[in-house]
Amino acid sequence: MNLLQAFHFNHSDKIAFVGAGGKTTALFQLAREFNDVVLITTTTHLGTWQTDYADKHWIVSDKSEIKLLTNKIHQGIHLITGPVVENDRVSGLSLELMDSIRTLAEELKCPLLIEADGARQKPIKVPAAHEPVIPDWVSNVVVVAGLQVYMKPLTSDWVHRPELFAGLSDIKIGELIKIREIKAILSHENGGLKGIPLSAQRYLLINQANNDLLQAVGGHLASDLLQIYSRVGISSLGKMGEVYASYHPVAGVILAAGASLRYKTPKQLLPWHGGTFISQVVNTALISGLDPVEVIIGAYQDEVVEALGHLPVKVIINSNWQSGQSSSVKAGLGGLSESSGGAIFIMADQPQISVSLIRSLVECAYTSGNPAITPLIDGKRSTPVYFSRETFHDLQRIDGDKGGRVLFSKYHPEYVKWVDNLMALDVDNSVDYTKLLENE
Repeated sequence: MNLLQAFHFNHSDKIAFVGAGGKTTALFQLAREFNDVVLITTTTHLGTWQTDYADKHWIVSDKSEIKLLTNKIHQGIHLITGPVVENDRVSGLSLELMDSIRTLAEELKCPLLIEADGARQKPIKVPAAHEPVIPDWVSNVVVVAGLQVYMKPLTSDWVHRPELFAGLSDIKIGELIKIREIKAILSHENGGLKGIPLSAQRYLLINQANNDLLQAVGGHLASDLLQIYSRVGISSLGKMGEVYASYHPVAGVILAAGASLRYKTPKQLLPWHGGTFISQVVNTALISGLDPVEVIIGAYQDEVVEALGHLPVKVIINSNWQSGQSSSVKAGLGGLSESSGGAIFIMADQPQISVSLIRSLVECAYTSGNPAITPLIDGKRSTPVYFSRETFHDLQRIDGDKGGRVLFSKYHPEYVKWVDNLMALDVDNSVDYTKLLENE
């Protein structure tokens, strides 16, 4: 997958890049992936050689010069900076001029990318007091860090401002930098999080994951830092520009609103291993790490709530449950926050669904970038099903007794092949229930 797929940016976004370890490379690679008009600017210095990454370089010194660009900018990447200064560098722009460039981007209906600090081409850095300079109106901030620093000594050869790194991570100059220290810097308010506006979404790009070991290190960091960043990408950018994974919070939406008319008794409440169907499904979702876990209820509300006990879930009442499954899907989506990058929809009549199956769907979501993922059991599509945030607007438009599978013609699903046929069984009648019990 590429950066645009990994982070799901759109053409109205204003995105600032900070950090080290491939920040400028990532910024220009993302610009190319938009395949449209893109504006790039900077609040810091850029090397004059880096201006060649753009299709056109504009030097401005006041608002009037920026306004004149409206009719001059067409397809491609347009870099807007201040004039050339000493040491073969171009100067950054003031926040006042940044406002004018933001207006220009809105007039052109194109994305705006901003390089907001420097790093002297080191893998990782800690910002000084005067940086980063991020306009308060940016919608997204991408923090970049390079894994070349892993198990390297804390010196200026590997770290921009090693003395500040030592102060935030509690290791001494010359000691080896391990996962704990990288995590400490990236999660510190004076480290990776410094200067990010409260209204901006935070993203982390862990770059330079050039081998299996470093990709594993990146995955470990991503799992820990998802509580802080909306998405965490693992990449090895360069000529190929590969993004290996995009970690993001995945919610669990358990559809438990039906009246079980064919079964003639509430399937959600059928006995299962000392509990009920619904309590088992919820526990599986929680153990799998889905967060948050929502339970959509409609019929038998009081009984289902009682069966849930004190499980840490969000109960959502679907007052329109009789109109069909689509109403429960919509209710579940309505309860999710902007931080949820995707959701796995689980049926309440499948208590046998395993943690390993759900985790396989999540891992596939991280590494494939596909917007829809479903198990393939004995050659047939099954449940539960993962949908990414980019599908949510289409899921909201489904009507009647239909689920998300009606979108598979638009969002061609990725398949997770599974060999346990029991996972495909849903309980429509007493024969199914008996079969389920006999095979457990």
